[in-house]
Amino acid sequence: IGRWSGSNFNPISVATYSAGDPSFESVSNFTGFSPFIAASQGALPVELIGFNAAKRNKEVALDWSTASEQDNDFFAIERSNNGNDYHEIGQVEGKGTTLLTSRYSFMDKTPTSGDNYYRLRQVDFNAEFAYSPVRVIRMEQGTSYQVFPTLVSNTLTVRASDISEDDLQLSIISTANGQLISIQTMIAGNTQSEINTESLSQGSYMLQLSKRNEVQHFMFVKQ
Repeated sequence: IGRWSGSNFNPISVATYSAGDPSFESVSNFTGFSPFIAASQGALPVELIGFNAAKRNKEVALDWSTASEQDNDFFAIERSNNGNDYHEIGQVEGKGTTLLTSRYSFMDKTPTSGDNYYRLRQVDFNAEFAYSPVRVIRMEQGTSYQVFPTLVSNTLTVRASDISEDDLQLSIISTANGQLISIQTMIAGNTQSEINTESLSQGSYMLQLSKRNEVQHFMFVKQ
């Protein structure tokens, strides 16, 4: 049983209930009127009533709302380019515990070309979490790139379909822990660059290609 403090519901008592054996709980020593809440420990922490994604020029606007929340710590916004491999792109603080409707928003300023899959990972104060439904936004394709080979020994090659007026940043990221391994630049005017991968440990990696508001990702494996 919780009592409203003005910003959150604070626990004040614990009551037990057995099926077929209703019970009641008495609390006292209150000098004013306050909202109260009774909730099961097994109740869902958040009642999500909407999650939407929409294009805003070269960005993607995400907004969602909840009908109620219980012990809600934060929302992690996750994005994927294939619908399977997700990574976190931001967080929005939750409202803790509330019976009021709450609205949230987040702007993805660097969506990738092609399909962008979005989902929310709602995390409570005990680190338990749940996922929202997935929303998909397709962004128009800019410059296309070839990244080869997929199975790499010593050199990874990046080839652009046309000459760009902007430098292209090439970032290698570990898929195991999200750690940034290396960064190098393809200077504007060039259409091909080679990345030395001799020092990489065996495993899976993501190559991120970025310039201005354009970002693309490619997966490869170091043998």
